[in-house]
Amino acid sequence: MLASPVGDYFASGARPLVLVVKTQDLRTTPRFGVVKAGANYAMALKATVNARDQIGADQVLFAPGGTAQETGASNFVLIDDNTVITPAQGTGFVDGVTLASLLTIASDLGNRVDECTLTVDAVTALAAHPDREAALSGTAAVLAGVGTLVHDGAGITVASGAVGPHTTRLRQALTDIHTGRSADRPGS
Repeated sequence: MLASPVGDYFASGARPLVLVVKTQDLRTTPRFGVVKAGANYAMALKATVNARDQIGADQVLFAPGGTAQETGASNFVLIDDNTVITPAQGTGFVDGVTLASLLTIASDLGNRVDECTLTVDAVTALAAHPDREAALSGTAAVLAGVGTLVHDGAGITVASGAVGPHTTRLRQALTDIHTGRSADRPGS
């Protein structure tokens, strides 16, 4: 086993990300979807680079058939002061270790965790709520706030458009464990 530090996945630190929602593209081939390997991420690169070149997006949220899954390199979550919502794991994409840790920490902090099927309509409606935040969770992303969703060419501002306090609090709790400032408990 090799353990090494990972720098921030997104350039310029904790800033609100722009996330394009794609309902026609697959993130990966179905046989690679649940395997954490380099080939798993390759198919998402073209859509992500195109979204970056065309509108300056940071990532693509793949939602084939209108069901939100994940981005090319991160799991997707919606957060408010009581709940963390994420697409159900084990449904054809990578079950994230960072996401599992985040969900455990959120539960420990008193949040209800809801792993469910998220349609694009539900994601855009929930993200438009002023108290709801969206974020990406992953090894290098840790927990990166989303400020804008772009769907069918229209921008949807997530809450205030900034990285929100719930995302910041959960990210801090997770990085405190990463850096040894807080004790880890088994299972987180």
